[in-house]
Amino acid sequence: MSRTGCGFEDVTGSVDLNTGAGLERGDVLLNHVHHTALYIGGGQLVQASINEYGTVTGGQTGDQTGREICTRGYYNYPWDCVLRYTEEEQETERAAEYAAVELPVLQRGDTGEAVRAMQILLRGRGFGVGWYGADGEFGAATEEGLRAFQRVKTEETDGVCGERTWSRLLKG
Repeated sequence: MSRTGCGFEDVTGSVDLNTGAGLERGDVLLNHVHHTALYIGGGQLVQASINEYGTVTGGQTGDQTGREICTRGYYNYPWDCVLRYTEEEQETERAAEYAAVELPVLQRGDTGEAVRAMQILLRGRGFGVGWYGADGEFGAATEEGLRAFQRVKTEETDGVCGERTWSRLLKG
């Protein structure tokens, strides 16, 4: 196996191109001049073929013939190369992209940007916050909208936006 860059390895030597033995789901099969297919497992490939005019360029967007994009059993085109994505994403690197944020407990009478954010989320989920919309003031209409949200999405209907309510608001 040799590295090709971008996380792919050339695994042609470990695959029987005549039968497809050794292929793994996600393997890319290449004929450098004419064709590419993707192995989807279970002895099946997915591929794009000729368009409605019998060519590979031109034609309308989409599949007019029902065969322009298709799945079919494995066959040897003949393939020149099989590429396999082998790079694993580092969870620690991914986790570093997120920052922990502490959200305040909000209740009637509170004002500010956190209230406005809560109101925007409530409105985005289809719950009203009053005539003035997301104005940053936690009044009676915002409390009513929050209670309505809580009745549908949480176990508590106290009209207070705490940890559980924030979590449900942010997750949708």
